[in-house]
Amino acid sequence: MEIQFTCPRCGGHDLSVVQEVFKKFLVTEITATDIKDDEGTFVENKGGVVAYQCFHCGFELRDVSDTDSIDDQDEAIGWVMTEQARRIWKEGKNIPINDDDEIDVAWMEFPKGTPREDIWHWIEETFDISIAELEEWYNSEVRKS
Repeated sequence: MEIQFTCPRCGGHDLSVVQEVFKKFLVTEITATDIKDDEGTFVENKGGVVAYQCFHCGFELRDVSDTDSIDDQDEAIGWVMTEQARRIWKEGKNIPINDDDEIDVAWMEFPKGTPREDIWHWIEETFDISIAELEEWYNSEVRKS
C-alpha cells in the first residue's frame, strides 16, 4: 500500500527531502519501508538527510517532542503513517454504525455491513498503531478544540 503524505499546515501532498548539500528532492513514493525521490532513487542512499518537509509550504516533520527535525527515513515513514491513520480514525468517527456494530454505509474500501472491529484490525495492521493510541490522540484533540 502506498502511503500518502498530507501537510497539516497547507494540505499539500508533496513531501521533500533537504540534504546536507542543501538540495531539495521531491518525494514521489512512500511505502512502509522506503522513500523514493523524483529521480527514482531511494532517499537513504543519497546520504546526509537533514530534514523532511512539505514541498509547498516548508512544514517540517518533527519528532514526538516537537523539538527536533526528523532526519531518518524510518521515522519519516512512521510520522506519515501515523498522520494518515489519525486522519482515517477522525473521518471514521462520522461513519454511522448499526445495531450489529457494522458500518451503515460504504466507506473507503469497506462495503456497507463491514464489522467495525474488522476495520479496527485493518487500521492496526496497516499503520502499525493501536486503536487505543488513536482514541487517546482523538480525545486529546477534542479537548484542545
